[in-house]
Formats: sequence, structure tokens, C-alpha cells
Amino acid sequence: MFVANNTDDVDQNITGNARHLGWTVLDVPRVSSIGLPCIRDMYADVAIRYPNCEYHGYTNGDILFDRGLARTMHAVAKVHATCS
Repeated sequence: MFVANNTDDVDQNITGNARHLGWTVLDVPRVSSIGLPCIRDMYADVAIRYPNCEYHGYTNGDILFDRGLARTMHAVAKVHATCS
């Protein structure tokens, strides 16, 4: 989980809860001149930290996933492997 601004109590509570649940919480590596996170740098950071990870992705924090996401990603990888 990347955070761009972790200064107020609400943000610190969210990141604290995420850490408690075992999530890795990282500061955004770089922001634009108007403060927007540079997604390319976030992907690069994740690729370096987790070189053996099969999947990399992005989603906003207000989207929830269930186990169906993992099943779908495994099915896509299986089809991709047979087509390559």
C-alpha cells in the first residue's frame, strides 16, 4: 500500500491498521509538481521489492476484492502461458 500524505490522524489510523493486518505500507516514491503520485515509480518500486511476484496491479483503496480476483488472475496466467 502506498501513501502520499500520512500526516493527519485518520491517515495514520488507516496505515496503522494496514500494518497491523500485515500489509506493507510505503511512502509514494515521487509525486508530480501538483502532488499526484507518479504511478510508474510505484510500479518500479514494487517490481524491485518483489522481483518474484507473478502479478503487479493497481487499484484505488475504495475497491474491494474477494478470492475471485486470485482465481481470475491464475486463469489468465494459465491461458497466457498456453498462448505464448
